[in-house]
Amino acid sequence: MKIGYRNLSDITPYADNPRRIPKAAVDAVAVSIKRYGFRQPIVVDADNVVIAGHTRLQAAQKLGLDSVPVHVADLTPEQTRAYRLADNRTNEFAAWGDELLTQELTALSETMDVDLAMLSEMTAFGQSELERMLAPIETDWPAAPSKKNALGEITFIVSELQREIINRALRVARSNGDLCLDPQNDNGNAAVLTVWASGYLEHCDE
Repeated sequence: MKIGYRNLSDITPYADNPRRIPKAAVDAVAVSIKRYGFRQPIVVDADNVVIAGHTRLQAAQKLGLDSVPVHVADLTPEQTRAYRLADNRTNEFAAWGDELLTQELTALSETMDVDLAMLSEMTAFGQSELERMLAPIETDWPAAPSKKNALGEITFIVSELQREIINRALRVARSNGDLCLDPQNDNGNAAVLTVWASGYLEHCDE
């Protein structure tokens, strides 16, 4: 794939682009380009009309860049029209693996010793999202409230490996909102454990 540079003023956005680009997306890409450089070229046709990369184009304009990397796609008009749609649509099929995402964010936060604001700028995740995913997990099962007639207490002895696995699973479950709160007990760990136990029983009954 050949990549060259074009003056930003020579590149034209596709007038009928059906994809709406919010300001937040442009701002995030602009921060990414400023921090990491222009790592993905804008794809244009022979007339310098954008096929893929409208957000990158607007981000470059926001940053005041004079030129940007481009790839001139050798496609027919029909292929160009279809690829514009496919490029945007296929991006919607991917999904985050919550456990691995939390693992990567945690490693990045710890190795670089950055706060949430900086981590948000580096990764484009909102600070509220990061707070939820990186929230500390209770390492011990909390004692049950004093209503002994309604609530009981379970104590587990676990190895370091088991503790790590349980804590990671609790973090993912909480970030997904997979809680099954009991009217008599608002403890989050108990709620998550109930979800797991219920799923296991359903599996055994199949």
